[in-house]
Amino acid sequence: MQTPSILFTSILVVACTSDSPPLPTTIAIQTTEPAALVAVRDWTGDWRRARSTSRTTFAADVTGAYLVAVVCQELEGVIMWQVAQTLADGQTLALSCGYPEPLQHAVSFQMVQPGFVTLGNSLNLSSRGDWEVLLSAPTGAHDVIALGSDHVAVRPVVIDRDVVLPTLDLAVEGIPLVASPVTATNATASESLSAVLRLSARPADISAQHSKPLDALKITPPEAQLLQTVTVVAKEGQRQRQVRRLFQLGDNTAFVLPASLGPLDWSFDADAVTVAWTSLPEHEWIRVDANSAYDGPFSSYTLSASASFVAETGITRVTIETDIPGFKKEWILDGTQAHLRSFRTSRSLVTGDEMSLFSELDL
Repeated sequence: MQTPSILFTSILVVACTSDSPPLPTTIAIQTTEPAALVAVRDWTGDWRRARSTSRTTFAADVTGAYLVAVVCQELEGVIMWQVAQTLADGQTLALSCGYPEPLQHAVSFQMVQPGFVTLGNSLNLSSRGDWEVLLSAPTGAHDVIALGSDHVAVRPVVIDRDVVLPTLDLAVEGIPLVASPVTATNATASESLSAVLRLSARPADISAQHSKPLDALKITPPEAQLLQTVTVVAKEGQRQRQVRRLFQLGDNTAFVLPASLGPLDWSFDADAVTVAWTSLPEHEWIRVDANSAYDGPFSSYTLSASASFVAETGITRVTIETDIPGFKKEWILDGTQAHLRSFRTSRSLVTGDEMSLFSELDL
């Protein structure tokens, strides 16, 4: 009675390892606000519209490496996100088409010293002293963070209406910053180096920041109780590489930069932006941005491709495509006009993250 079972098992194995096409897998796409266009294609297939399951959710069937395009129509122009990944990266994508803006209250005060000031997702800065800080915030509890050259102040506030706060003097309210010089162990002689300190009260808040030479970096002491990162940046022409990590007084001050990008080859066709490379640093994602820099409605394109997509497809170039059903002519970025383009690789580390970047304004 055992032989039929063995034969049956063998037949099943042969059937599963045949050249039959893979079964489709349904992916889910969610946007924060209704999108003007959502499309998808298999790596070897054509673009097609995704199925709408609600005003902000969509579905599509894919069989392997795939791309998703989401177009967000704004008052001033259009933003397009494209994501290239594999099923190993996940089957759910969440992409932003903006967020409903809560009622904002005006918050202002005078500040004695120059500096960088944040309140939630609002910021203001000045290189001159005795200036008026203008911010905004929704109703609720927040923290004003004021960062100067030698001090930082954290002022808790509860906002429920437009308000003028008392004058902020860092010499009185502030906590002195502490010298903490850092080094870039693998920087080259031709690179210019800087260290960027970023501070926030909560992960979702915008960061107060300043940039210093590596040997002049000052950071907050533990009693400031702020989320603090230090980014070491090495620039050479239009290229830079950087490594960022959470940082506290007493941490290792030696930073190791990622490898630099190899040569890049850009091309702009009537309906596509393409960039090719010869080599890439170790990465988890690559990202291509192209943004119009001319008068009139703007066009902003971003394509992100996962390392597994690059490995599975064997590509040495990516293209931001606009030859998509439903894509409007007025959304196309004119590559013959002024535009900003960038290419970056990134990966997350246990202690932070790193990025290798090319950025160029083409006028």
